Amino acid sequence: MNSFTRPVGRLARRRTLLGATALVGALSVALVGCADAGASSTSGSSSSSASVAGLSSTLTAAASKRASTITGGKKIGGTVTMVGTLGGTEKERFLATLKPFEDATGITVDYTGTEDYTTVIQSGVQAGNPPDVMAVSSLNMVQQYAKEGKLVDIGSLVGDSTMSKNFTSGLLDSTTVNGKNYGIWTMLDNYAVYYNAKTYKGPKTGSWADLMAYSKKEAATGTTPWCLGLSSGSTTGWPGAYMILNQLLKQSGPTVTNALSNGTGTWDSPEVKKAFQAFGAIATDSTMVAGGASGALSADMATSGSGMYTTPQKCSLFEWGSYATSILLSADTSLKPVTDVDFFSIPASDAKYADTEGYTGTITAAFSKSAATKAFLQYEASSEAQSLIAATGNWTAANTAVAASSYPNEISKRVATQLLENKDLVALPVTSIDPAVKAALYTAVANYVQNPSTLDADLKAIDTAQAAVK
Repeated sequence: MNSFTRPVGRLARRRTLLGATALVGALSVALVGCADAGASSTSGSSSSSASVAGLSSTLTAAASKRASTITGGKKIGGTVTMVGTLGGTEKERFLATLKPFEDATGITVDYTGTEDYTTVIQSGVQAGNPPDVMAVSSLNMVQQYAKEGKLVDIGSLVGDSTMSKNFTSGLLDSTTVNGKNYGIWTMLDNYAVYYNAKTYKGPKTGSWADLMAYSKKEAATGTTPWCLGLSSGSTTGWPGAYMILNQLLKQSGPTVTNALSNGTGTWDSPEVKKAFQAFGAIATDSTMVAGGASGALSADMATSGSGMYTTPQKCSLFEWGSYATSILLSADTSLKPVTDVDFFSIPASDAKYADTEGYTGTITAAFSKSAATKAFLQYEASSEAQSLIAATGNWTAANTAVAASSYPNEISKRVATQLLENKDLVALPVTSIDPAVKAALYTAVANYVQNPSTLDADLKAIDTAQAAVK
């Protein structure tokens, strides 16, 4: 059984934990794990990317050595075409992690990043000319193409023993279909609450009710507690969807959350409605969110968190993905990790789910089994390559052998060693649901924030979209 239907599991025995770290530059437009903010269609190889000078020379040398070992010290050449979600700064940083591979093997990685990656990949598959590999946030895509016999199983390219050694059984299960593994997790992401460490005086532990009580108290004094941005073109609403699904997980647990992932649950259930309303207590209240509901709908999430550091301050709390730290630090280089920017885990509404964390991420899957593709996937699965991914400050490496010391700042290191320690990881439904269902979810969020009275109808619309794809 593949774990599209179950949580990824407890990581208590891991020496290096799959923490979530800072991800992208302030103006980056495509988000790992989310991938819904959208990247403009861009392509290129690491030979034209930003220099790897910002990465540790020790880690870079180790990655180069690993790449050379993979090809037996030979520059075998060739090209690997890759379609993914990244654009802008994100793409350049990712390509920088591939430069040691290209230099050592002579293989060019031709990367195309686009917000319309689903259509681009599907068109290639239908035309009989898919990319060699895809790097996507959708387990649904991996599952579908694997069932259709379009993907090459990773065990035949990388080796099942190597995968078992480098990745948790839960992550392997999540990309396994009919007994074969079809994906490599390269990056993980989860949400947390970020705050201005110099001004925030509220709770950092306790329940969601405790945090909301503080927020309401602040709002009553005329101080707006929350920043929020939901604008994202055709996918407007997606940041709210992630917040709602995290609320659902922390309120109702993995069973209810996973039922949405596998299509056995209903979106108009009381549990989902309650999670929407918990989000709405912030997003639809003009005293709780900077700019009010209309401001949230028109603001970009990638820049709205900077309101914690304006003069006068617009807000003091910001719930977003683990890439928020890098965005905030890139937007204002005077800010320092921990001193100015810090985080705490999303408080649970039900105490028994305090140690449960939702995640998304990026999975690399292969349509080709060429020598160049095989070498590339072996590199991507290695701890050396994923240590570079961690070192960019953009991503959480999924490989269990990546040391916390690979991460570039104290928050990244603390996240990697603390945030997910002894936690149950659950893949959020956005990784598994059909694109049409996801689109209906995002529309429901935007409609709800604009007019809360539409909630019941919008939840039924998500169920209608779900029924249409069964």
